[in-house]
Amino acid sequence: MDFAPVCPHEPIEAISEDLFMVRGSFRLNPITRISRNMAVVRQGDELTLVNPLRLDEKELGRLDSLGAVKHVLRLGAMHGQDDPFYMARYGPTFWCQEGGTLYPKPAIDRVLSEGGELPFGSATLFCFRATKEPESA
Repeated sequence: MDFAPVCPHEPIEAISEDLFMVRGSFRLNPITRISRNMAVVRQGDELTLVNPLRLDEKELGRLDSLGAVKHVLRLGAMHGQDDPFYMARYGPTFWCQEGGTLYPKPAIDRVLSEGGELPFGSATLFCFRATKEPESA
């Protein structure tokens, strides 16, 4: 399977004991670059990747040292480019709102909904209602 290439990104950064982030970017066209961020939430030895961005091999090794990738969570329709890579590599549960058309794959395992279950505790989901594609925070 062909996956989107690795785009420029910084190393995994610890925000707290069980919360990490990666700052990266995506080239939209020759003169426009869009910033992207991925959150990594650790609960016990399980990791949830929130709006994943594809890491290079060095940072994938670091990710693996943090725990086992068990969940991929897509908050917004524009954030699905790298989901297939992580689904193939780790076989996690995929969480996403229904109705997105930009990245229709992978198939949703767990539907995200306001007030619904999330793969980690102490969090709530907000779903925007006036968007053409599903978006949440």
